[in-house]
Amino acid sequence: MSISTPSVTNFTAGEISPRLDGRTDISKYFNGCRILENFQVHPHGGTTRRSGFRFLAEAINSKKKALLIPFELDGSRTFVVEFGEDQSGQGRMRVFSALTRESEFEGDIPYKAQEFKQLRYAQSGDMLIVVHPDHPPPHRET
Repeated sequence: MSISTPSVTNFTAGEISPRLDGRTDISKYFNGCRILENFQVHPHGGTTRRSGFRFLAEAINSKKKALLIPFELDGSRTFVVEFGEDQSGQGRMRVFSALTRESEFEGDIPYKAQEFKQLRYAQSGDMLIVVHPDHPPPHRET
């Protein structure tokens, strides 16, 4: 008797835990897989490869570390905020739209490349809040 391997076309359970190995009595066992990297699962069961990244621009300074922060304004407008340090040592930020290669906004920031690990950020509605323990939060006019 030969061993048969059934084709799997439904990955709606996504990645399943190794604790489910051999648990054919659980329906999710047949709707998942052990590792599912760089794929998007469709609600109807199939998968497609995750789309790649597109080169937008050189980093502000490729010799220094940079920080990229995702920012979603609403469901249809997304941005990437780049924090870097220019050649003179001035902290800089650029905001890139997902649709264009051009920077939407560019300006100075008080943070240096070695401080990026201590930055904490959160999004609240249409605002990106960035804090660092060594820098006071900026005063916002109301």
